[in-house]
Amino acid sequence: MTSEAKIKSPFVLPTLEIEAVKTSLSELSYMVTVGGQGKHFLVSQKLAELITHLKAERSIENAARTLSVAWNTPVTANDLRRIVEEQMVPKGLAFPADHIPTLRMNGRQAVPGRPRVPLWKRFLTGQFEWTLMGREITSKICSPLTNLFDISALVIAIIMIIASRWLVFGHTEQKFLRQLLFEFSAADHLAGLFFLIAAVLFHEFGHIAAQIRYGLPAGPIGFRLYFYMPALFANVTASWRLKPSRRVVVDVAGIYFQAIIASLLYLAYAKTAFLPLLTTALVSDFLCLIAINPFLKFDGYWLVSDALLLPNLESYSGKLISGYARRLIGQGAPAQALPFIGRSRTVLVACYAIFKHIFWVFLVFTIVKHARTVYAVAAFNIRTFVSQSLEGLNGLDAVLFISSVIRLVLFLLLLMAVSILMGSLMIKAGQLILVAMNKFFFRKPQAGVQAAVSQN
Repeated sequence: MTSEAKIKSPFVLPTLEIEAVKTSLSELSYMVTVGGQGKHFLVSQKLAELITHLKAERSIENAARTLSVAWNTPVTANDLRRIVEEQMVPKGLAFPADHIPTLRMNGRQAVPGRPRVPLWKRFLTGQFEWTLMGREITSKICSPLTNLFDISALVIAIIMIIASRWLVFGHTEQKFLRQLLFEFSAADHLAGLFFLIAAVLFHEFGHIAAQIRYGLPAGPIGFRLYFYMPALFANVTASWRLKPSRRVVVDVAGIYFQAIIASLLYLAYAKTAFLPLLTTALVSDFLCLIAINPFLKFDGYWLVSDALLLPNLESYSGKLISGYARRLIGQGAPAQALPFIGRSRTVLVACYAIFKHIFWVFLVFTIVKHARTVYAVAAFNIRTFVSQSLEGLNGLDAVLFISSVIRLVLFLLLLMAVSILMGSLMIKAGQLILVAMNKFFFRKPQAGVQAAVSQN
């Protein structure tokens, strides 16, 4: 090894694993996993090659010379420093040598701690996350559930799903379904909430069971506030190791499992006429429709992404439609060409981008339209829930007290979510204006090396 190769690098890398991912892109893509943190990032082939050189403890200067030959283009040490600072450091794929985060123990291995988002920023964005079940617990629970993916179990489940919906919707008046929630008692609300949490939890079990079915380790299950909207989630990032057809199974497994549990609730209601069973099943089906929506980053989005072999579907579709718009207004093609994915896939992605924009325009219009109503009844609802909570507390009615407090908390979260979304819309509008001004008045070409490395 030369003395130059021993020069101390200005950056330190955590434990990184790199593996190729099958996609429809004309160029290879790689998945980078941060050891001890479970974070995964899709990167371009050139960025993967740079990480490989840095992992080999080569100096920036040495890596620049080697990559200049490999990429057949001049690459300077300053180019690589900018790439690391702009594309790796913000994601935690590298750290400045003079600012290494505090190490924490992960088993026997010391790994850099995950950069924590300031508490004030999490309050402003409504982003919080907690782990509810570790890998060992989910593995024990979900391993027996893998039998639900057998052909015989799948056929029985499909028949039950269809039959239960026909039984309820074919023999129940729609007017009665709309009036259900208005006739609920405090005990009914608590029972319905319990059944709904069980149904959503079973949804997450489905994702993990599918992952175990294909020989991958189970991931944890957690609870998060996403823009102050409560939700459960399962960590199935290990599914990137699977071929796309199996990733599709992991994507739909949650909805499959939730549809099964909702069917059991429908059948139980048909036998008992217990209203919380029916309302929970209806809400569960509605949540499944939301989850399958490909324009929100839920199961439907990842399903379409894996079906098209396009892991970066959101950014690729945005750049694709933006390129078409530039040509339409006479701005010419963008400086950085997108990797080719085939004519049929390009058409599908373009259609996806168009319908996604239509959906978001409709969603924004709906939020703005109903936000006024939510705020108008806010004071009345808050007073109602508080008075019911005090009534339950004074009368030693634990059911009424707990039910009222839960509904009060959920309503306050709804208010905060609407406020966050309205603020985000205004910020997004301002950003779009600034981007448009920069493009038309302060355009600056992107460096060729950096553009190629940041392709994904």
